[in-house]
Formats: sequence, structure tokens, C-alpha cells
Amino acid sequence: MDVLDKLKLMINQQFNIDMNNIDEATTFEDLGLDSLVFLEFIMAIEEEYDVNISDEVAAGFKRVGQIADYLNNIL
Repeated sequence: MDVLDKLKLMINQQFNIDMNNIDEATTFEDLGLDSLVFLEFIMAIEEEYDVNISDEVAAGFKRVGQIADYLNNIL
């Protein structure tokens, strides 16, 4: 499973959002995630991939594809 598909699955499992409604251009605002819920999602990603994402880097993520690109670059 590629990173984008895994992120879509995680979003589906955590927030009960249909994976078919998520692609690399989907924003977290589109998904209805507020800043607190978004930070919880970032922590879940850190745990899943055993990485640390700084607050500064996380603050720059606006779209699902940005996180996938970031993870693909560091993994």
C-alpha cells in the first residue's frame, strides 16, 4: 500500500470519511478537521510511520498530498 492510500485509510478509520472522497488535493478543511483533530491525526501518522514531524512542518500541511509527499521524501 502506498503512502497516500495508507493516509486515506487512516482518515477513513479515524474520522469515518469515505476514502473515495479523499485524494491528494483534498484539504483538511474539506474534511472538516479542526486544528486539534488535525494534530491528533499528525500524532497518529508519527506513530504509524515511526517519525517525528515538527510543529512547524505540520503547520504547513494543508492537503493530504502534502503529507504523502513529505513522508515519501523522509522514508
